[in-house]
Amino acid sequence: MSMNVFLFHLVLFLSAVASFSDLLGQRYASLSDEFDDASSVANWTQLNDTDGWNADKLEVHDIKWISSQR
Repeated sequence: MSMNVFLFHLVLFLSAVASFSDLLGQRYASLSDEFDDASSVANWTQLNDTDGWNADKLEVHDIKWISSQR
């Protein structure tokens, strides 16, 4: 196999991998939550509410207050 054919196949493979990872990144971006935006809290639901397990174990933690105490 000549070097040019090898390089062509390598570039083709790498561009396919890059396109695939871009596709996955766009598809799963909506599932990411870094908890840096308070408006994203509305996207979350409690397991107790969604599944009706009657096991409400929610504890409230104020991250900003905890961070300011350090």
